[in-house]
Amino acid sequence: MVKYQLAKEADLSQSTISSMMNRGNNPTVSTIESCCAAFGISVAEFFCDDLLTKDFSLEERKLISDWRHLIPEMKKLLLL
Repeated sequence: MVKYQLAKEADLSQSTISSMMNRGNNPTVSTIESCCAAFGISVAEFFCDDLLTKDFSLEERKLISDWRHLIPEMKKLLLL
């Protein structure tokens, strides 16, 4: 996800994203929550170094993130 997409998905300004990523500014709790929502993860998952996903490729992590954004009906169709 590029900075523009993250800003749009997280409903944050591009300057907020740039400040975090380029200048090393620490994000607020609210900003972290918004970014996590955009990625489809919880704040706990964001801070967790989960051994189960440690070896997942970027593509696998994207699939998991995309899965979490699907409505239940779509998940059922994919599992058929």
